[in-house]
Amino acid sequence: MTSSSRGEALVSELLANPLKFTEQGNAYQLLQAYFDGYSLETLSPLLTNQNVMVQRAAVWVASELGKQACSLIHDVIPLIDSHDRNIKYHALECAIVCASGANVKEFVHVVRSLQSEDDVIRRLAMRLMSNADRAQLEGLLSSDAISTLGSVHARGLLQLSRPVPVEPKDVLQLIESPDPLDRKYGAIAAKRFLKSFPQLIVAAAASSDLEVQRFAREELESRKH
Repeated sequence: MTSSSRGEALVSELLANPLKFTEQGNAYQLLQAYFDGYSLETLSPLLTNQNVMVQRAAVWVASELGKQACSLIHDVIPLIDSHDRNIKYHALECAIVCASGANVKEFVHVVRSLQSEDDVIRRLAMRLMSNADRAQLEGLLSSDAISTLGSVHARGLLQLSRPVPVEPKDVLQLIESPDPLDRKYGAIAAKRFLKSFPQLIVAAAASSDLEVQRFAREELESRKH
């Protein structure tokens, strides 16, 4: 069976019975069909389908495809506003990979997620931003999308875009700021500059802000393994 015929059969199964498709783990088989050459154009209508289970399967596949799925970024971006955490989560994972070059301004959606009402999504945004390329940070800062963000975001993004902070105390000030968004940027910066200034992540781990504390402690724990 060719990748096209296998992909077509799987898509038909997904549309016919999304719940059964998911329970049987067939999203993985669909992913393999795309890796084997099944046309990515067929993923677009799945991403825009109104059935949540169909969207879940499609956006998971897109997130696993990595840069191969970047041609679909404009179908993925609207899913960041989904009310479904699963869909939102994988849409953000896809966005961080594909928000580059001509699409760098789409990185703004990851940044905005630092203020999501969902703590799981906020933590994901922190992790994604801590691993963002400098080109993404600089690209967003120089795009018109930066005007849609407030001054705290602009200041934080500028700090993150530096190869190293001018002074570690600048990051410490963010970590200790009364503004919770500032504190998130401080923790993200502490992780980005961990090799040069390991004391910063330690300071973040001691924060009274439980979200910042958890983020930093998870990073320190991961370094032990």
